[in-house]
Amino acid sequence: MENKKENMAKHYDLWLASSLTKMSYCKANQIIYHQFLYFVNKQTSGVVASSGFTLLKPNKSDGKIEFHLPNGSYFALPSDCSMNVLQKLVEYFGTNCATI
Repeated sequence: MENKKENMAKHYDLWLASSLTKMSYCKANQIIYHQFLYFVNKQTSGVVASSGFTLLKPNKSDGKIEFHLPNGSYFALPSDCSMNVLQKLVEYFGTNCATI
């Protein structure tokens, strides 16, 4: 019998291979969303650059970048959107995330 960490690691790998959002994957596999987010954050904690930003990797299969906010909301942009748009969104949500 798998322990919880092994089970979550299996789901993490399956989610990475899918084109689903974390929320959609959790719903489809009857996983508690906030527990999955906790596991994903633990797995990706080493990806944070010294500037405090997380490296963004567009999903090449659907050509979009998803921003997931701490309150569970998210939005998606085309992966080829301008850096100006990305910068403004990061500036806005970086200061206003608690109010969304």
